[in-house]
Amino acid sequence: MKPAFFAGLDLGQAQDHSALAIIERKLLFTPHRDPVTYQYISTPTFDLRHIERIPLGVDYTAVAERVAQLRDVPGLHELKLAVDATGVGKPVVDFLRTKMGYANLVPVVITAGHHAHSDNGTWYVPKKDLVTACTLTIERAQFRYSADLLHCHEFESELANLREFPSSSGHVRYGPAGDGHDDLFMAFALALWRAHR
Repeated sequence: MKPAFFAGLDLGQAQDHSALAIIERKLLFTPHRDPVTYQYISTPTFDLRHIERIPLGVDYTAVAERVAQLRDVPGLHELKLAVDATGVGKPVVDFLRTKMGYANLVPVVITAGHHAHSDNGTWYVPKKDLVTACTLTIERAQFRYSADLLHCHEFESELANLREFPSSSGHVRYGPAGDGHDDLFMAFALALWRAHR
């Protein structure tokens, strides 16, 4: 399998940043063979290639145009994109599809539910699924990134500050501790979710 690129776009509101993350998925082959197929056993690795916090006040049209520009970057013309379609995200999804002709796009509505499902081309994904997939990928050492990336330190801070907040009704909410942000983490989580699909 050749390397493939996946992007996640987390859309902010008036007080929250929008964020964009791009990861590259590769297969790392081991020297061991599968006892049945005798093919070399491989494991996926995910390299964070770009992470960007878009300044507050940038309108959604400009955000969509920024994402569409990525198709002109060598190697990214087949970029597969997951867009946060929760709340105000639907107009951005429509803009990327109709005005920008972005075909490799999956809208994702982030929910507090228990099961991911698809309805009419839109995926409804519990936030806990996104958080769990990220946690497992990092714990299995399948994730790498360079400390030279723009917004790398903010991303690391968001990873460190992500918390579970159980409620009295038994539900668990995931978010940053204190007044922190989780926009970079969510963009990464959407990209990783798209790569796993």
